[in-house]
Order: sequence, then C-alpha cells, then structure tokens
Amino acid sequence: MSNFGNKFNKRGRPKGALSSVDLEQRQVAVSRIKPHLLGMIDSQIEVAKGIYYEHKENILGKNGKKQKVIKKVFQKLPNESVGQYLINQVIGKPKEMMEVEHKNDPFAELLIKIRGEHKSLADELYENKTKV
Repeated sequence: MSNFGNKFNKRGRPKGALSSVDLEQRQVAVSRIKPHLLGMIDSQIEVAKGIYYEHKENILGKNGKKQKVIKKVFQKLPNESVGQYLINQVIGKPKEMMEVEHKNDPFAELLIKIRGEHKSLADELYENKTKV
C-alpha cells in the first residue's frame, strides 16, 4: 500500500517528485555518463568554437618578400547556440530587457515587474491591453 494517500486527503507524491523507478533510471544514466563527462564537455566547447585546422601559406608581400600567413580553415563553423548554452550554464541566463512605450503608465510598470518572473503572462497581459 502506498504511503502517499489518495485523492480525498490530498496526500501523495508531490507534483514533480521522482518515483523510485525514475530515481533508479537516473542513477543508471549518471553512472554511464559520468566517465565520459569531461570528454563530452570538451566536445561541446569544440562545437561552440568551431572545428578548424590551420593552413600555413607563404605569400608575397607588397615589398616583394615572402611572408608566412596562417589561416583558419573551418571544417565546422562555430555554433553560436551551443556557445550561448555553455555560457548560460556557467554564468547564468541574462535577464531580458523590455522597452516601455509609456513611461508614466502604471500598467507598464507592473508588466516590467511581472516579466522578470513570468514572461509569458506579461506578454499575454500586454497583448490583451493593446487589443482593448
């Protein structure tokens, strides 16, 4: 019998809590991933920076002398979204700015306060106000 209760006494496993099966599966996944974690992080960093090799060339300069030039030849271009994800994981996601059209509008000030925590709610409220 479960210790969580039933629908009448409102006891039960809290919403979002993991079951014992979920916890076991999570432990299996962690034990499989953990030995490869540093390599996976290094791979993500490489994808964010782009994968390239350096091509060395000797070219003639303006003065007629040979100059060594090193060019990066990308096999895979840098991936901005992966780089942004890694930065957000380390530093934290930056707060978004919202421009206010009506500076003395108390409703707009309230939207700014709400937007920090509940962006979709603030957007919905703003859309409803502009329709009226």
